[in-house]
Amino acid sequence: MKCLWWLLFVMLGCLPIHIAIAQTNIIVSPNKPKTDILPHASTDITDMEKQALSGHIKAQFNLGVLYLEGKKIPKDYRKAIQYFEQAANQGDAQSQFNLGVIYFQGVATSQDYMKAMKYYQMAAFQYMPKADFNVGYMYEQGMGVKPDMQQAIIWYKRAAELDVPEAQYNLALIYYQGKGGSVDYRKALGLFKAAAKHGHSDGAYNAGYMYETGKGTDIDKEKAKFYFKQSCDLHNADGCKEYKELL
Repeated sequence: MKCLWWLLFVMLGCLPIHIAIAQTNIIVSPNKPKTDILPHASTDITDMEKQALSGHIKAQFNLGVLYLEGKKIPKDYRKAIQYFEQAANQGDAQSQFNLGVIYFQGVATSQDYMKAMKYYQMAAFQYMPKADFNVGYMYEQGMGVKPDMQQAIIWYKRAAELDVPEAQYNLALIYYQGKGGSVDYRKALGLFKAAAKHGHSDGAYNAGYMYETGKGTDIDKEKAKFYFKQSCDLHNADGCKEYKELL
């Protein structure tokens, strides 16, 4: 097993487990214009702008995407934000999420974590699991809000229950390290396994490690081998190494 370093290279000690917090899973979505969400409507830009002006949410969203991507029309981030805001103010969850991304990343505007948090929360309350994850992450890291581990846990749980693997992984780390109170290896193992089930390579690696060392469970070399192999199959070099050692 190897010693790992914490974020920003501050040494926590020799822990034989992957402990780097998963990065925020925020990708401007959709990656391609979703004009298909305007059935039976004109795709002519002028017509769409007229529809948007009259309050048509789908037209506002689609114009936001088109201006963001620069497809069919020249890229214009200011107009993209304008149209997303119009749709978001009418309750469109995808527009709210996209605005969260834009303000979090500072896409053609000043980076503003408070606005990002505002829009992510709006989207999260409309059943957008990745928004739940992002809210949890921002509470954990203190981005746009004061750091609040209990709030982070609440939002991570919401996302984890909706099968967001990054949330399952980050929540597992919180239980493994006792960052939200007491250490709970059983909960950590269950969440690492859940993340592994949804394709998270470090989740699989950590599940393998816990079966190998008996943390939160009885030692079980076969299960350890199973999860290390899964991690290896997901292109995790450390998983491959551990799997080969157990053959």
